[in-house]
Amino acid sequence: MPRPASLHLGVDLLHLPRLRALLFPGGPSVTSPTLTRFAKRILSPAELRLVPTQSPESILRYMATRWAAKEALYKAYPHPHPSGVEERITWKEVSVLKDITSGKPYISIKRLRNDNRHIQQGEDGADDEEDTASLTITHDGEYVIAIVAYSTDHVDSRVNLNALGEELIGKLKSCGKLT
Repeated sequence: MPRPASLHLGVDLLHLPRLRALLFPGGPSVTSPTLTRFAKRILSPAELRLVPTQSPESILRYMATRWAAKEALYKAYPHPHPSGVEERITWKEVSVLKDITSGKPYISIKRLRNDNRHIQQGEDGADDEEDTASLTITHDGEYVIAIVAYSTDHVDSRVNLNALGEELIGKLKSCGKLT
């Protein structure tokens, strides 16, 4: 008898002024050295190529959504993983991407070796398959909220989280946390 799917949820609420102060200590600037160091530390190579350059505010929103999404994933991701992997996932192994068809965001997880190359698995030496998680993100005023659903079964973890996100936003607004 097959066991039921194991779904793990993670949520992160990020206050933009806090991240703005961290990334732009000398005031908003697209050339902030702190911003550059932070981006290189937490973004995957795919995400680094997509950082907007129009304004400090667009960069802040981009960084905030990635930071919140990754924090939510770390809360949802089981440790140790049922696959037997003991090490925790790292920032650079996680990418926030958009589905080509729907345009909806999702999380891609690709495990890396110590030399930052993707882990090769299997006797044929083929790259390990991409692991995914569902993601919904919303911006409201000075807050970014990310909700992640991750399944430990080898199925596409991208499920519809819109209803869950709307319910959470409603609860935060009702208690005065969001306007």
